[in-house]
Amino acid sequence: HTNNNNELTNTLSHQNETSRYDSLAQFSFGSDTVKIRESEPLPPFTGENTLVDRHISVAVVNLVGFHQYVAATPSNRVAKDHECMVSYIHEAAKKCGGVLDTFSGDKFWVSFNATTDCDESPIAAALFACEVASTINREASVYHRQLEQTLLATQITGRPPLAKPSIKFGAALRGATIGVSTGRGKVGTLGNSKVRRHAILSSVVSEAAALERMAGRYPDCGVMVGGDMIPAI
Repeated sequence: HTNNNNELTNTLSHQNETSRYDSLAQFSFGSDTVKIRESEPLPPFTGENTLVDRHISVAVVNLVGFHQYVAATPSNRVAKDHECMVSYIHEAAKKCGGVLDTFSGDKFWVSFNATTDCDESPIAAALFACEVASTINREASVYHRQLEQTLLATQITGRPPLAKPSIKFGAALRGATIGVSTGRGKVGTLGNSKVRRHAILSSVVSEAAALERMAGRYPDCGVMVGGDMIPAI
């Protein structure tokens, strides 16, 4: 789905994404698409504040039902499930040419062409979002279907079955919503002598977060992208 002049249009589909995903490295923009202006090279880390101008894309992932899950689950199990989720999102981002920049609880921020070079960041971010949303939502759906069958069997027999539902990277969650945005930004290292971190200065970050929140308002939406993403992909 896309948010463009307050109109929602169904533009992203997970169908036929596999072939594009596998050939991402060979993909080139056609003559009828928007050309992305060349980005400045990423600066080497020198211990000083440095910023460069680049075309970047950002995906914000939210785990739906995370806080309810945490409240009802032992701490050691939450820690293991969250570790699996971090590993999965990290690998999915890496495969698409992106970087898991940071995460906090139920939110994960993934950037493309900000921390490492990614020539076609809008396409990479869109493929990442489709892959992660469909995978997490599919696993969550399977888990809850198995859980419903388990509860039904318990009600009928009076005792729980021996087999318990399997959980893959936190599939006990309700699913995921993702917002994706693209545009210009300044990236580099900021801070002082006490604290220095990689930073992205761009409205792209806040727009991706806003799109993620909007995706949560529409049932079965999963992924919502900004209007600037459409001509770029």
